[in-house]
Amino acid sequence: MKTKEAIARRAERYYQNVSSFGPAGLLNIAALKAARTFEPRVVHGYPSFIQVEVTTICNYRCEMCWLGLLHLDEVKERYKGRFKHMTFAQFEKIFRDIKYTECVLLQGIGEPFLNPDIFDMIHLLHDRRCPHIWIITNGSTLTREVSREIIDTKVGELCVSIDGATAETFEKIRRGGNFEEVIQNLKGLVEEKRVRGVDYPEVALIFVAMKSNIEEASGFIRLAHEIGADRVDIKEFSQPHPSLGHLQLDSADRKYLLEALETSRKLGVRAHFFHKLMPEVMPTSRQKCYWPWNSMVVTIDGYITTCWYNYHPQDSNMGNIFEQDFHSIWNGQKYQDFRDGLARSIPCKPVICQNCPGYS
Repeated sequence: MKTKEAIARRAERYYQNVSSFGPAGLLNIAALKAARTFEPRVVHGYPSFIQVEVTTICNYRCEMCWLGLLHLDEVKERYKGRFKHMTFAQFEKIFRDIKYTECVLLQGIGEPFLNPDIFDMIHLLHDRRCPHIWIITNGSTLTREVSREIIDTKVGELCVSIDGATAETFEKIRRGGNFEEVIQNLKGLVEEKRVRGVDYPEVALIFVAMKSNIEEASGFIRLAHEIGADRVDIKEFSQPHPSLGHLQLDSADRKYLLEALETSRKLGVRAHFFHKLMPEVMPTSRQKCYWPWNSMVVTIDGYITTCWYNYHPQDSNMGNIFEQDFHSIWNGQKYQDFRDGLARSIPCKPVICQNCPGYS
C-alpha cells in the first residue's frame, strides 16, 4: 500500500506540473499522442522526452561500456576529441527553442555528477517547468552533500547502475568502482529522504544482465531491499562491440531472471524486466518504438540522434542543435526518412534498429 501511495503521489505531482504548461502544452501532448498513433513523417509538436549527454568523462571503465574498450584503436578513434563536459551555455542553447518537455534524462557515457554545472542545469530545467528530471549515475559521487542537493533541487528519479550483488562481481564489471562506497552512498541518500520526509527522488538500482553477473540477479533484488531502493530495473545488455558477444545471455539464463522475479515478489520489491527473455513481464510500452515521434537524444557535441541505444553521431545524426535551428532538425529530411523507415520497415527497419534489445 505504501508503494502504491508513493506512486500515486508522484503521478499527482507530475500531472500538476504538466498542467502548468497551459492549453498550448496540453495541445502538444495531444499532438504527440497522435504522432505515436499514426506515425507521420512530420511531427507537429515538441518532443516530450529529451536525453542530454552532459559529459563523456567518467571515473569508471566498465567492461560492457565503450569506455572499457579504449584499449582498441577503433574505439579510441571513435571518441577522439570527445572527452569533455557540456557547458551550461550549450545546455541552455538546447532548450532555448524547445517547449513543453515532460521529462529530461541527464546521462550519456560519462558520469553526470562530474559535470560542475550539473545543478545549474537542473535549475534551468525547473525554470522551463520540466515536470520530471531523471539522472543515471554510477553512485560514486553521491556524498551526503550531493544527496542533499539532489533533494533540494527536486530531482524526480535517480537510477544507480550497480550490476552486481557482491563486491567481487561489482568491481570486476565496474572497473574503478568501490562497492562498499557506493552502497553506503545509497544508504545515505535513502536516509536523507527519510529524515527530510520526502518521496523524491525515486531511487532505482540498475542491473544490466550479462553472463558475468546473471547468477546474482536474485541477490541484487535482496540488496535493493536492504538498501531501501524504490525499485530495480533489470535490463538487457546492449552489445556495443563484437568483442563483447560473450556477455550476452541465452535461453539457459532465463531461470536466473525467473528466480529474480520470484524474489522481487516475495520481498515486495518493485522490479521492471526490460529483457526479451522475460516477455510475459516486459512493459507493454517497450514492445513498440515511439522514439522518433516523441523523443530525442542530444550528444556531448550537440548532435541530435534518434535513441539512447545508438547515440553516436557516426551511427545516427539528424543535425546539430548547437549550429542549427531545432525545427529544421526535428522535421528535417533525415528525421522524416528515419520515421518513415521505422514505421513502414521499407525495405527493412533502419540498420541501427535491427539489433535493438529494447523492442521486439
